[in-house]
Amino acid sequence: MAAVEPKNTGDLVTADKFTWFEFQLDYNSGGNSGIMFHVTDEGDAAWATGPEFQLEDNKEAKDPTRCGWLYALYQPPDDPKTGKPLDATKLAGEWNHIRLLISLAKCEHEINGVKYFDYVIGSEDFNRRVTKSKFGKMPLFARSSTGYIALQGDHGQVSFRNIKVRRIEPAK
Repeated sequence: MAAVEPKNTGDLVTADKFTWFEFQLDYNSGGNSGIMFHVTDEGDAAWATGPEFQLEDNKEAKDPTRCGWLYALYQPPDDPKTGKPLDATKLAGEWNHIRLLISLAKCEHEINGVKYFDYVIGSEDFNRRVTKSKFGKMPLFARSSTGYIALQGDHGQVSFRNIKVRRIEPAK
């Protein structure tokens, strides 16, 4: 699916809520988008309640948060070959594959089969990062352990395909 008038579209949001899940999709973008999770109906916007896996054209990016990063919270380590944060994205116009794992034990971000980092929602490290970020002033941000998955659609041209979500049941 692709947004015809990207500046006049809103977010695409799942009908169901998810707690722990694996989410995969292919995206093609010359702009800025994102995958937000644990989004609730309580905030003024999806990004005010749910963390965002940034989707972006890293070559032409205007936002300092790059593709695959957890917006304003986590970024991958530096690539020893370039001295810059790891970047496994393809050029704008090419399809990239995303895998996002959100589970009780850990959350993982992958692009094109390359793992960027992992974190634990609600951990001391996660909460400290939220407090230090712009989200620290948003009382509803990352507070819900369940919510919708939203694909951001109002920041420029983006296309999605092969969207898959698999629930992960907690261990008994």
